[in-house]
Amino acid sequence: MPLTNADDPKNHVERIDFVYFQGKRVTPTAAKVVGENKQNADIVVSPYPSDHRAEVATFTLPDLPKSEKPDSDDHK
Repeated sequence: MPLTNADDPKNHVERIDFVYFQGKRVTPTAAKVVGENKQNADIVVSPYPSDHRAEVATFTLPDLPKSEKPDSDDHK
């Protein structure tokens, strides 16, 4: 449960939000902030349940050559 109102501008000072990733040819294609209003977020949820915002990221993943794909038998 939030300690303060999510719309309180004092909640949003010097926020540090990151999405970390690694991998060969993994490419970030989009990133959006989820939050309480259009002024502070790209995706608005109302009522917003937290005094923290969320991050949503989209990535392009490389196609693996057939020789690198796991066997379907390995995942049973």
